[in-house]
Amino acid sequence: MDKDMKNSVLTKSTKKGTRVILYGFIKKSQKTPKQELNLAKERKLEVKG
Repeated sequence: MDKDMKNSVLTKSTKKGTRVILYGFIKKSQKTPKQELNLAKERKLEVKG
C-alpha cells in the first residue's frame, strides 16, 4: 500500500454510547472527498430513522 494512502472510517456515537460505522474507505489525500462525506451523511440519517 502506498504510504500516502490511509484507511479511514466515519463513525457516529449514539446516546447510549454505541459506535456505528457509517462508512470505511481508503483515503488518498488529507482532505476527505465530498462524495465520501455525503454517503456517510446519508447512512447517518438511516441509522437515526
